[in-house]
Amino acid sequence: IEVAFTFGLTCVLMGLWALLTIVYYAVEGLEAKDVLARIIMVGITLLPVVWWAFTVQYVGKGRWLNRQTLLLLMAVPTVTIILNWTNEVHHLMYLRRYLDTSGVVPELRSDYGLWFWVHTVYSYLLISYSNVLLILSARRTYAKHRSQAIFLVLGVLVPWIANVLFITRLIDLPVDLTPFAFSISMLVLAWSIFRYDLLDLVPIALQKVFDQLPDPVLVLDSERRIAMCNPAAKTLIGKATALTVGKALEEAVPAQLAALPALLRDSDTAREIKTEAPNGSAAARWFDVRTTTLETANTQAVGTVLMLHDITERKQNELALAEARDEALQASQYKTQMLGKISHDLRTPLSVIAGYSELLLMGSYGEMSGEQTETIGDIKTAAKDLDKLIRQLIDQTNLQDGKLSLKQKPFALQDLVERCASAQVLAENKGLAFDIDVDVNLPLEMHGDIDRLAQILHNLMSNAIKFTRAGGLIKVQLMRTSDTTWSMSVQDSGVGIAPQALNAIFEPFYQLAQENLPDSRRGHGLGLAFVKDLTEVMGGEIQVESTPGAGSTFTASLPLLNAKEPVP
Repeated sequence: IEVAFTFGLTCVLMGLWALLTIVYYAVEGLEAKDVLARIIMVGITLLPVVWWAFTVQYVGKGRWLNRQTLLLLMAVPTVTIILNWTNEVHHLMYLRRYLDTSGVVPELRSDYGLWFWVHTVYSYLLISYSNVLLILSARRTYAKHRSQAIFLVLGVLVPWIANVLFITRLIDLPVDLTPFAFSISMLVLAWSIFRYDLLDLVPIALQKVFDQLPDPVLVLDSERRIAMCNPAAKTLIGKATALTVGKALEEAVPAQLAALPALLRDSDTAREIKTEAPNGSAAARWFDVRTTTLETANTQAVGTVLMLHDITERKQNELALAEARDEALQASQYKTQMLGKISHDLRTPLSVIAGYSELLLMGSYGEMSGEQTETIGDIKTAAKDLDKLIRQLIDQTNLQDGKLSLKQKPFALQDLVERCASAQVLAENKGLAFDIDVDVNLPLEMHGDIDRLAQILHNLMSNAIKFTRAGGLIKVQLMRTSDTTWSMSVQDSGVGIAPQALNAIFEPFYQLAQENLPDSRRGHGLGLAFVKDLTEVMGGEIQVESTPGAGSTFTASLPLLNAKEPVP
């Protein structure tokens, strides 16, 4: 039921009461007046219920207005209407009715029965309760809607008081002034409609939004007294609204919010404050406090709005991230120190092992049997592999920590091609065809870190040889892809890579299936991760295309730096 409907129904009932009363005084005779009085009584009986329905909607308690409540509230009016029309049977409404002609106009007088007083008390209680709701609403709302509520209360009080005086006969009135008081009520309500936009913007809209805001909101007047506060603010402050509204902000807020009044010095700003329970029983809460100055049309400051947005979870996440960052930095420093120690403490003895192994194989300490020679060769290979792993770990760590520096300088393209020779020997020893294709449009003299470029090529070629069976093909291409870019690609006809693994192969320590490889040829999952990071440090990117069972192609695209163009 819309609030405009209940308000309109209230006005209709008031108007009918006044109109029928005029007719009532215009007719003569007991019977005619009695019938009109009974009709008027129907409106009188319904009016308190309709007024209550309008009031609960107006003050934002519309959830109370449901079928069960209306049926309950209509119980007494329904019985009253029935008894009103059947009074001659039981006389519960009127003990006696007679026409008093001693006054200015003939008046229908009644000696009231028991149920009439039940109806009267019930109606007055319902109207009183509705008016109390309006008064309470006026106390906690702002000026415009407070004026609305005050005029509504006045609109009902005037005829209510007139009706009390007539029924109780506290003043000997010749006629019932209630209908005429309704004329005043209608004028008052009309004034509130046109002056205060009563039905254009009822308080329920703003009040409901205000009450349902999850963030605490305080509205202060020009004297920094609390004029309004929503339930969330009441919960935060820990006091009932009646103990908060009207008090200065400094007096109303608890100790843990003592920083709040200080924020009023700088309006229209956002600050963060931290609150803790005085006894330490509750966890600390963080609020983002926003203050906004309320101004009139002529920019005169009339108050301030304080909105406190709970950012506890965000602050906790920020603190947790900061703590995790500090721990990660400490772990990174520890890792760097550890790898430095590994480099010094392990590579030195490994060099000794490799050196003595070489001397033994050269026969510097006497002749050895074939079995001894093979064993010493395995020791030498294992030492070199371990030294390679340590160097990869150190390079990968330095790269991730931003400590790997590039030595950018001119180099001959042919020098880079010649560094592929070792991989060509390995490929041919495994029975693989090896092909190098150099784009004639590439400059003969390039610019960059040739050692790191060769390292990228070496890692890609080693992987290609490792995963390609005898009889396969390894193809290396150095190509110019645009005026400002070039690429190094390694293509093989090996086992290929499954689609679901393509995004993971560049992760550190990720390893493809290597069941068919001897232990000496198995990797540690660092080569491709290093290639990717190193390529990106150089300002390029790495891409892979693969078909399971048909082979893979890895392409490192790089910027072309300060190169000398080939002679036409």
